[in-house]
Amino acid sequence: NFLARLALLLSESKEEGAQELTSRSIALFERTIIMWQQYDVLRSTYFDRVFVLCANEAKTASLMKGPNNRNEQVSSKQSKSSNSKTSKSQAKSSSSLPKSDEYTATPTSCLVTCLDLFTILLEKSLHRRFFEENSSKLTDFIIPCFSRALKPDCGILKRKLKRFLVLIFSMKHLPTKLLHSNFLRITKALMENTILYSGREPGIVGSGSSVSSSTTSSSKKRQEEQDPFEDGRHGGRCAGYFAVEIVEAVCASEPKFLDNFAGTLLMLAKRILDHHVQDATTASRSVTSMNSQLISRGIQQNLATPVLGIVEEACDDTSGGISALSDGILSDDRGMKEVVEGGTNIRCLISCIRLLGLRSDIPLQLESDLRKRYFQALSTILDKSDSVPLLMTTVGIVGKWIMDKKSPLNVQERVNFLSKFTFQQLTEVPVQPLFDLAAGVILALFETDDKGGKFSLKRKRNVDDGKSSTEKPPSSNSKKINDAFLDVLDRLLVANSLTANNDLRSKILLKFAEEASRTVMNNERISVTEKAEKASLSESNIVDVFLSLLRCDWEGLGEKMWVLRFVEQVIASSKQVGGIELVDCGRHIDGKGDPLSRLPLLRVLHEPDKGECQAINIRSIESWVKLCEVIKEKQSDDGSGKMIFLESIRSLARGDMELCQDLFQHLLSAAWNACKSKVARDALTQALEQLFARPFHAQFIFASRFPSKSSLRKQQLPPSHGTNALQCALQAILRLRPLPELDVNLLVYLATNYNAWHEVIHMLEHLYANCADLDKKSAYLKSLRDCYEELGEVDISLSLALQTSKLPETKNALSLEIYGQISNALTSFNGLINRTLEFESNSKERLLPSEDEVMLWESRFVSLHRESNQWSVLAEYAKDSENSKLMMEYAWKARQWKTVQELLSNPSIVAGLEAGNPQLKMNEIYLAIATNKFGDVEKLHLQAVQLCLHKWQLLPGISTGCNAHTSLLQSFHRLVELRESGQIMVEASTYSSKGTLPDLKNLLSAWRNRLPNEYDPISVWSDVFTWRSHIFSGITASFQWSEPSALATLHDKPWTAIRMARAARKHSMKDVALMSLGKLTETAMDVSDAFVKLREQIVLCRDSNSLQDGTTTASASGGAAAGLNIVQTTNLSFFDDKQKSELFRLKATFFALLKHNNQANQAFCHAVQICPNYGKAWLSWGEYLTGLSNSMQKKVLAAGNDKSTESAALKKKSVQYLNHAMGCYLEAVHNGHDNARAYLPHCLWMARKNDESGGVLSETLERRGKLLPEWVWLPWIPQLLTSLGRSEYQAVKRILGGIVVRYPQALYHFLRAFYLEHLDIDRARVPSSSDRNSSSDASKDKQKKPTAASRSEDLVGALRKHHPSLWVSLESILEELIVRFRPSSEEELLTTIKALLRRAISQQDIRKANGSPDEDNNKAMIASFSRTLNRVSSKFFRPASSLGGHTDPRNKKGVEFTLRYKEMFEKDFLIDCGTSSPTKEKAGKEKAEGKDNQEQFNLQVIIDRLKKWKALLQDQVSSTPSTLPLQQVSPSLASISNEGPDLLDIISSRSKLSSLCAGSSRDFMNTVAAAEKSTSAAINAVASAEAHATNSSSSSSQSTFISSAIEIPGRYSASFDSRPSPELHAKLVRFDSNIDVVERDGQLIRRIGLHGSDGRIYYFALQFAVPFSTRTDERNAQMHYLMDQALRKNLVTSSKNLGVRPCAVIPIAQRLRMTEESLADQSLADIYLQHCARYGVDPDAAKNLFKDETDSIMKEKRKDKKDPPDETAEKEAQKAVQLEAFNKTCEQVAPDILVRYMQSKLYGPEELFAFRKVFASQVAAVSLLQYAFTVTERSPSKFVFNTMNGRVLSPDFQLNYNNRGLLEQSSPPFRLTRNIVSLMGPTLFEGTFIPAMASISAAITAKSAEMNLSLCLLLRDDIVSWYASKSPNRGETETQELKLLLEQRVTRNVDLIQSRLQECAPSISTKNDEALPVDMKLRNLISVATSPEKLSAMNQSFQAWL
Repeated sequence: NFLARLALLLSESKEEGAQELTSRSIALFERTIIMWQQYDVLRSTYFDRVFVLCANEAKTASLMKGPNNRNEQVSSKQSKSSNSKTSKSQAKSSSSLPKSDEYTATPTSCLVTCLDLFTILLEKSLHRRFFEENSSKLTDFIIPCFSRALKPDCGILKRKLKRFLVLIFSMKHLPTKLLHSNFLRITKALMENTILYSGREPGIVGSGSSVSSSTTSSSKKRQEEQDPFEDGRHGGRCAGYFAVEIVEAVCASEPKFLDNFAGTLLMLAKRILDHHVQDATTASRSVTSMNSQLISRGIQQNLATPVLGIVEEACDDTSGGISALSDGILSDDRGMKEVVEGGTNIRCLISCIRLLGLRSDIPLQLESDLRKRYFQALSTILDKSDSVPLLMTTVGIVGKWIMDKKSPLNVQERVNFLSKFTFQQLTEVPVQPLFDLAAGVILALFETDDKGGKFSLKRKRNVDDGKSSTEKPPSSNSKKINDAFLDVLDRLLVANSLTANNDLRSKILLKFAEEASRTVMNNERISVTEKAEKASLSESNIVDVFLSLLRCDWEGLGEKMWVLRFVEQVIASSKQVGGIELVDCGRHIDGKGDPLSRLPLLRVLHEPDKGECQAINIRSIESWVKLCEVIKEKQSDDGSGKMIFLESIRSLARGDMELCQDLFQHLLSAAWNACKSKVARDALTQALEQLFARPFHAQFIFASRFPSKSSLRKQQLPPSHGTNALQCALQAILRLRPLPELDVNLLVYLATNYNAWHEVIHMLEHLYANCADLDKKSAYLKSLRDCYEELGEVDISLSLALQTSKLPETKNALSLEIYGQISNALTSFNGLINRTLEFESNSKERLLPSEDEVMLWESRFVSLHRESNQWSVLAEYAKDSENSKLMMEYAWKARQWKTVQELLSNPSIVAGLEAGNPQLKMNEIYLAIATNKFGDVEKLHLQAVQLCLHKWQLLPGISTGCNAHTSLLQSFHRLVELRESGQIMVEASTYSSKGTLPDLKNLLSAWRNRLPNEYDPISVWSDVFTWRSHIFSGITASFQWSEPSALATLHDKPWTAIRMARAARKHSMKDVALMSLGKLTETAMDVSDAFVKLREQIVLCRDSNSLQDGTTTASASGGAAAGLNIVQTTNLSFFDDKQKSELFRLKATFFALLKHNNQANQAFCHAVQICPNYGKAWLSWGEYLTGLSNSMQKKVLAAGNDKSTESAALKKKSVQYLNHAMGCYLEAVHNGHDNARAYLPHCLWMARKNDESGGVLSETLERRGKLLPEWVWLPWIPQLLTSLGRSEYQAVKRILGGIVVRYPQALYHFLRAFYLEHLDIDRARVPSSSDRNSSSDASKDKQKKPTAASRSEDLVGALRKHHPSLWVSLESILEELIVRFRPSSEEELLTTIKALLRRAISQQDIRKANGSPDEDNNKAMIASFSRTLNRVSSKFFRPASSLGGHTDPRNKKGVEFTLRYKEMFEKDFLIDCGTSSPTKEKAGKEKAEGKDNQEQFNLQVIIDRLKKWKALLQDQVSSTPSTLPLQQVSPSLASISNEGPDLLDIISSRSKLSSLCAGSSRDFMNTVAAAEKSTSAAINAVASAEAHATNSSSSSSQSTFISSAIEIPGRYSASFDSRPSPELHAKLVRFDSNIDVVERDGQLIRRIGLHGSDGRIYYFALQFAVPFSTRTDERNAQMHYLMDQALRKNLVTSSKNLGVRPCAVIPIAQRLRMTEESLADQSLADIYLQHCARYGVDPDAAKNLFKDETDSIMKEKRKDKKDPPDETAEKEAQKAVQLEAFNKTCEQVAPDILVRYMQSKLYGPEELFAFRKVFASQVAAVSLLQYAFTVTERSPSKFVFNTMNGRVLSPDFQLNYNNRGLLEQSSPPFRLTRNIVSLMGPTLFEGTFIPAMASISAAITAKSAEMNLSLCLLLRDDIVSWYASKSPNRGETETQELKLLLEQRVTRNVDLIQSRLQECAPSISTKNDEALPVDMKLRNLISVATSPEKLSAMNQSFQAWL
């Protein structure tokens, strides 16, 4: 009693230590009670005060709550009755309290202490008298305890009260008075009230709780601020959870206690569930939105498999990549295990569900309505909940009921609940326990039977087992329910087969195997014998497994990669035989090779006693050793580890989708090959079709967040769109042979809805090529064309139609459309349609068109009229054909909105809208805006955007170059303007009602700048501009009351029509242009628009009547006169100077067309006088003057050698025209006209006439060239350098001087190589007799006649003085490259030996072909070889004294090389070195003995010995490692480490340095002395700037940058297009640590990597070549850039994305160059060598076979012939022999080597198609250039392409000159061998290669006048270099004379090139009776290139069989 009283007193005390004493008192109280259990001595007097306070508090709470609460009324009455029965002592104690304490709340600490004491009494004491005596007081006591316990800060009280009540309700023998008192009833009422009225916010309680308004408002505020995502996961706090916990705890021992609260718990669960479902739905939408935004960053909701999700998350957490993002956005709810905190709504709901499911009889006890609500709640949880613990609880309960035969569920309810065990709305990783639980339930259902009270159903469905039965057959309804249950069960078995739980997955696989075996046995269509054979799973073949899998219901795995299920089941069903073991296959170990070659091999055991050795590509010795250890550890005698291997493969396939796909492809191929009969294959095909046709397949499955192997190879991130299972399955089907004939409509459906375009296209192409049925072939073709048109590949679709068309007229019309000649194509198709009756009447004489061909005419008729904007014709056609879609398009263009409204209800339009056609949805937006329904615009706009985005995702990746994205981007363009149009019309309506004008200037400006591409079809322009015109008309109608000038500012209708006319004119559509301009007849416009309209009209007159072939026709003259009349009758007073200048320029153009030269010159003069800075006028004048000069030059050439005064005057006049033209061109460039820069090479070519003009041209070039910016000359640096050796050197030197100052690194490499090359020429030149007097005279002559070397030396000195730091850095790097990266002596000698061997073999072939020559020729040939071999010996085996000191490593290697090989070489080739040696003495001795060694030294001996030396050196060279450390090769380069410059500092000081450099360039003088003077001034300026930079940090970084920052070479190639920005160029940071050594064309090439400041690695190949080859590649690069400019300016080639880009070639020294390349560059020879190495084939086997076959056949034919052979007959016979040998060689060489190689490099048909498309266009460009320029030696090693992007390169692009310097025709014209054609494929060959080649020809031909002189300049330098390479000691004077002689030959060569380009361009036949494709000439040329007769006649080095 003392301890109890002390505890109560101390519990109210606030003194320090009181709480500790209270705890000690209670502990001692417990000990005393335990000691005195038999005594009941506790007095209730000490608790009176607490009881009174509790009674008062209960009474107060009842009064404040009001009489409406029944429970509180009961508690109030109980309080009154208890108070009336109190004793006098209690009344006295109560009356002694102060009045203010009447409503004093009971201290919580007192309540806690009392609960502790009461609990101890209940637990430890044997007597319950205290509770019997105070039962009524305990009732008052419990009410405030409940009230306080529900508050958030009373956790201790809650725990104590819960413990107390649980003890009360769990006691079996309660005190009698307590049992019959109101205590239990009131307590239960309080608990029920708490459960019923519990809220979500903290502090809201049920009964007996008083909540202030402030608390309520704060809780509401917290609820509003609460994150709905988090709220959906945990649901906030639940006050009723306290009561639920009590019920849950009591029910653990007393289950019957639940009967009191079943209905109440159900009501609470339903209320919480409603909130939870609402929040979960909101959270799901939020996650979906975030996933759509973050999909590019790798966050997806579902991955392909659960195992993959776990792997991805594990990798993600360790890498820290996406986890940081998920932590910030998704918190811990989506990426981590969900932990539900106690007291939350979710936890309360779980407890309620668990309690209600505690006993299976609870649902039976509920009323029907409550039972229904209960089951609905369970169903809602399974459908919509996202809480894993809640779902697991529900699944556990429902699963137990489903399995229990006595459960409250009937069969239909079991089916309904079981069908919800899919949970597809949840993510993978957090719900794995839930999936495992569901899978366990499903497996348990498969194992249930009638025993043990478990639920079961018959497994047989509609199967008669043959046994008689007396049982009553089930009803049809129960039978359907039974079947439905089994269907759901089977579906769930499949759905859970990809679970991440290994044990469950294995059980599911086994169970499926058993069910499949049972299905096979129960199949009535299988015979008894087959049933017996297939009864055992282990004996069933792979076809049965696949068929059983295909017949399953895969709906449960529709959202997953279900192909993994096939892989696992088939592997699990395979026999466990075979394996692998380690063996030693006797590899040859020489001790010098790769240490990996000494490792053992693997023997693959297909059977236990048989096996074959197989080499494996080993990358690491450590990994191989670990693999060997695992094999030895796991290897067994019977299985050899295969079981472990297969299990490992299965495990890897679950987490690697690429491996899974590869395995599926192999397994499906095995199943297909196992089908020996057509019936079996048809069955498998039908099963595949049925599976593919199901609608449940997911369109997007994300296989991985991380880059795949293919994307890693490409060094790029994975694509943003996912894959799907159908793509994987179709890719596997593509490997099958013969290919299954799937339904055509199904294939198109799969392509459209599952982004399987290229898989389906590949399949259709194969089926079309191998189909014999004409009907099927027509269906395949139509589907193939439809697929290509959907992808935007119109050219390919038209080419397919062209191949299959019967009529030549159809082919001609289609070819016209392919090449963009829309008007001509439309005319041709109109003619075909109009002549349909003619075809029918002349059916016997003419070929009739097929039905498909007529349908083709109709489709092209519609398409071409749409492109021609002829909608009136289309409207009539649409009405006649009832084409609602076409009529709809016409209606909105014609503003027939009633028609649009009517058509929207058309069934076909409605079907299109339901199918998701975004174009039709845009028509609704048009109508909404036109009918002023602006409220619907935003909604319709969002719908259209979503449709476009969905269609975008169903297309191939944009990186593949798919043209279908173009149409969608155009749709997005229109949607943007539609939304803006709605806003415009809203503003117009608002402002018009107010009588004010809106400000639309910004929007109109945006519309002007937002235009389609120039090369886009005119229909695209029409769609955009037609709608704009509608909007402008609406604006005009809304503001008619305003002033015309003000109204003109609100619309842009004139500019829109004029811009449309210009676009139509560019597309050669004059009618469309005139129609557009005709709409402006009554429209007011400003001066600028009026001028542009006038100019368009004038230009249309000029372009529509252009002259052809330089002849004047009446129509052309009339058109020019009409245009001239418009100009002359125009009032120019309204226009500004530039506009007037343009009109005068056009006037001059018309005068020139009319041959009025004087008036033309005068008009041009007026144009430039009016506006001197109008560059276009200067350019046109220059073109006109150039034409006049050319006409004069033709007259001079026609006069021949006439030296009359008239001829001299003509020459002089021609030079004067050239001088003026040069000035015009340079002035145009100076005024900033972009197109004028293309005429700079014209100026350089004109300078060749400098001597004839007396230096006038050079003077003009110098005077006007100095005004130009230096960067315009950068593309022509090689030509400027060569000009240093000509008469115009003075002007060129000044230009180069400016480049030295401004762009030193653009000039450095070219200048250095040029200087060193010409310095060697000067040194090697043989002086003439007049110059041999003395060295002093020679030096004087040299000063009088400076050479190109001396002039370039001056530039080198200027560069060194202007940029000393840069010069030193570059020189040190280049010196290292030259010295350290030279090939070894063995490599150089091997190259020489190979060249000699090729020469000897060719000589031998010539001898065999012509018969044995006479003895003199044989001796001469042997003598020639001997002299060559002597020179080789002198070059490579120099005396040791000439090598210098032995300290240099290279000299030391040279001495070792000489000692090792010299004697052997001289012995083999009988070399007389002129020194006494044992070899010489031995040779003299043999000669004295009469041995004639020269007779033995014949050609065959030379060949044999050369082969011997080739093998010897090849072995030595092949030992060179493939990778060399840079530190070992060049420590100096390895030590270089720089930092990228700061761009901000560069830009800030750029202007200052620009002015400094510009001043220095202007002061660059002509003479050396003046140059030195200006250089010193510049150096002083730089020095002062650097000194100032020391004190000023603002310019220090830029000064250092200019001095020492080294750019990556080759960065100035883009200067053809725009001004270079050196500050943005990548700077050298360091060299790569490794050097790659690769073999190219029999030589070892060093490849070095340069790390740039932009983060990229630039790879350069160091090649040693003669200067002629380097110069040729430089010109090749320039020529490619010129071609690329012409292609980008042409509309047709731009629309086809055609272009050529060469690699940068950087000369280092005379014989050393750097060529930029990619690691993915491969040559045809390299790929062939890899192919031979893979299959163990000798690379020279094909050559030897061709040679042997040719020799053997020729010998046989010569033996048969007795008569002397005729020369002509002999040649024909030789051709036939070569053709026969070629065909036999082709049989031995596969035609698909490149195809298989690229299939191994690329991933899937999509990437392969993208590569093929680019490859075909690139091969077309390269082939065209090869033919036009007659390029030689196109051997396999010269055919190089990039395996990543398909780019084709042109190394060693050398022109084929004959002895006279003229280009010589080669046969075949270009390399187009079998493997190249096979890689392109027949479809792309016809649809891409041929159109690309013809289009490129047409584009270049269109710019022939502009490119003619540029080609002359390039070919002049090329032919001069070619002559110089033939005679390297030619003097400079002789070279100048040679250039003058070669001018006519250069002109002839350029004419030949232009004629060949014109030949390949599309041309319309002039013969009326012929209707051939416009590219027929090109097709004939291609047939020649692919002709076996031509290819067989090629040299063996060409290897035409590849």
